[in-house]
Amino acid sequence: MAPERQWLEHHVRKGEAGWREAILSSGKGGKAALVIGVQGTDLDTVTRYAQHAEKLGADAIVSLPPTGVSDDKAILAYYQKVGSITSLPFFAQAVGNISVDLLVEMFKTIPLFVMLRTKPATHSSASENCARGPTTS
Repeated sequence: MAPERQWLEHHVRKGEAGWREAILSSGKGGKAALVIGVQGTDLDTVTRYAQHAEKLGADAIVSLPPTGVSDDKAILAYYQKVGSITSLPFFAQAVGNISVDLLVEMFKTIPLFVMLRTKPATHSSASENCARGPTTS
C-alpha cells in the first residue's frame, strides 16, 4: 500500500476528519471542481464518505466498483445505490471490464451519473469496450 494511502486510512480509522476540511476549503473558490473519492470496503462506508463529502461542499463524488465483482448486473446495482446516496453528480471509476452495455444502462438508470473515469494506461479493457460500441441482441 502506498504511504499516502496508509496515512489517509490511519487518520480515517481514528476518526480524524480535519484533513478533509483542509482539502475541501483549499479547493473552494477556485475554478477547479472538487471531486471526492468515496470508495470503501462496504456500502455503509461508502455511504458515510459520500454524505460527509456532500456536507463539506464537494462538487461531485467518484467511486470504484465493488472489489472482486465482475457481473454487470451486480456492478450496476452497486453504482445505482452509490449514485442515490447524495444529490451530488456521480463519477464511476472504470476498473476491469466495464462494457459499453453496462455504461449505457448506468446513464439510463442513474440520474446523477455524469462520467466514467478511466486510466487508459492501466484500464485498457474499458477503453477498448467503449471503442467497440454497444452489443446488439
